[in-house]
Amino acid sequence: MLKDLRIIYLEDEELIKESVERTVSKFIKELVSFTNPIEALEFIENSDRKFDLIITDIQMPRMNGLDFIRELKSKNIDIPIVVITAFNTEEHLQACEELEVEEVITKPVNLIDLFNKIENICSK
Repeated sequence: MLKDLRIIYLEDEELIKESVERTVSKFIKELVSFTNPIEALEFIENSDRKFDLIITDIQMPRMNGLDFIRELKSKNIDIPIVVITAFNTEEHLQACEELEVEEVITKPVNLIDLFNKIENICSK
């Protein structure tokens, strides 16, 4: 199941990004990473490839993850989303719920938990 997945990953913290990339990319077909949500939006809009999942941080430069998700929704881009964040405030959790995010994972990322959530989402 996982070996056929294409995932877009947004994270501006280099150590976290590298750790997740190194681990996740071994088990899936393709992982495309970005540190800038604006570049990710342009890529998604112009790509002819179909992606199965987006994993995004909330706090990033130039545009936060919640605004990134709002932009996707406003453009009718319907790809399941997992949010990884250090911000687990009620405000952020409620915003994720309103934006119909599939899962919210709190940092530090437990990779087993991440894989389980990816598998659950993509098997639907």
